[in-house]
Amino acid sequence: MFSKAKDPKTQTSSVVRAAPSLISVNLQVAGDLSTDGEVQIDGTIDGDVSCGRLTVGEKARIKGEITADSVTVKGTVTGRIRARSVQLAKTAKVTGDIWHEKLSIESGAILEGLCKHTIKPQEGADGPQVERLERIKDAATAINAERPIGGDPKPALAGPVAKKIAAK
Repeated sequence: MFSKAKDPKTQTSSVVRAAPSLISVNLQVAGDLSTDGEVQIDGTIDGDVSCGRLTVGEKARIKGEITADSVTVKGTVTGRIRARSVQLAKTAKVTGDIWHEKLSIESGAILEGLCKHTIKPQEGADGPQVERLERIKDAATAINAERPIGGDPKPALAGPVAKKIAAK
């Protein structure tokens, strides 16, 4: 009676922001965690973690791969970290590679692994190229396994990847 009818085309959608998920100190998880939101881990995780933003508390222990937009590590991580932004606090101990766009390491943090600056760390070290190179490598291995000793150095091949390898 006193209000206008709501037209769905003119309404703006509001973004619902959920509270961060918490894994407390006394909680142990065996399995993978996945969310688009924020996660604070203070307990023990034996599995992969995939989220939007991750904070690893000082007493936390993660054994698995981490994939996130932003990661702050204050505890112990054993496994690869792939994130746009990675921050290692002075209490952090990371054993594994870090693929990142932005990396910050405070004095006192321990890192045993390689750091790889990437443009899109969620896709891997070099994105889809890694997958393509692995397929080429597998094809080359298969060709070498089938090649007879002292035989034709370029046996008959099938497929576009094998033809590129044979052309070299």
